[in-house]
Amino acid sequence: MKIGILTYSKANNFGAMMQALALKHTLEERYKADVYFVNYYSVLQENNDGLKLKICNMAQLVKQFIRMPFRKQIRTRIQKFTDFRSRYFVFSSKKMNEYTSQEELVEEFDIIIVGSDQVWNVENDGFTPVYYLPFKLKARKITYAASIGVSQVEKLKEYSVYMDDFFLLSTREEKAKKILEECTHKTVDVVLDPTLFVDSDFYDTLLKGYKCEYLAVKEKYMLAVFYGRKNLSKFRKSAEKLAQKFSLPLKIINVNFGAAAYASNLINDAGPLDFLSLIKNAECVCTNSFHNMAFALIYDRPFYVFEDNALDVRKVGILKTLKLQDRIVYGDDISSITKLDCDFKENKLILDHLKLQSFAFLDQIDRLGSIQI
Repeated sequence: MKIGILTYSKANNFGAMMQALALKHTLEERYKADVYFVNYYSVLQENNDGLKLKICNMAQLVKQFIRMPFRKQIRTRIQKFTDFRSRYFVFSSKKMNEYTSQEELVEEFDIIIVGSDQVWNVENDGFTPVYYLPFKLKARKITYAASIGVSQVEKLKEYSVYMDDFFLLSTREEKAKKILEECTHKTVDVVLDPTLFVDSDFYDTLLKGYKCEYLAVKEKYMLAVFYGRKNLSKFRKSAEKLAQKFSLPLKIINVNFGAAAYASNLINDAGPLDFLSLIKNAECVCTNSFHNMAFALIYDRPFYVFEDNALDVRKVGILKTLKLQDRIVYGDDISSITKLDCDFKENKLILDHLKLQSFAFLDQIDRLGSIQI
């Protein structure tokens, strides 16, 4: 069975890298499948992730100017992601973007899995309709944990005709399940993000022999990683107060090269293995990122998820399911945090049950692969 995974496999984003690798690893180990990443990189995503932006308007010109002092660090960061992909990812031989013929590229596969990650989020900066596979294929089309983000029914219905061609549909969130079922009138399963399939032993194999330059021997610290511009300053200040409360130095991984990058003591060039190392060894992780939260859980590290409201169902939903609502910090109120501890044994029992449900969905894909088309 030859499977092609279509996801944000070329985005220079920690979560995108790890979810893609975890799904590939699971399909290979559990089902002995022949797995490749579809060699797709949108021009839009390339512009978002590249060292030099393509200047199309005044806003991008200003953004390029603001990023200039960080060019060396951005180049180092990009190289770390490139090296990680070169070592662990295998791509299909033909390349495509949104301006090239896509049908020919994916015809080499028996099954195409779209996901996981926010591949069906039409509001996402890197989104293109290619992730809905808007063309006829001999290969069977599947979604695995395709997140729609904050996309609403009205915008998604534009793509519902393409959803009808998918044999199996799954998403990460209960809310997304209801929306997609309304769009497609098909059953949509709720499954785990693939990063949560794999335990820490697998991720430790990636770290074998790697020395993170931001870690000192037996160093104790708190780690903060916040995405997006909204509330960034407020969340960082809250993390600083929390670190001071427990007399810990604060390490901040910066992923936003706007004005916020000019703050002091930021780690601006972290790659995938730096993320793993810093989360694994932190006394506590503060974040508004789903995947940083997931890896804190995997490594049994205390963590707090900072939210301005409850709209982000990706994080809030899974935390409620795992009975970890106490890990959510709304706004900047850290007064209820009196100690840094974690005992996730009971929560991981729930997680184990969710894994079995997700594997049951993947088992359907395995059975599809054994049926001749």
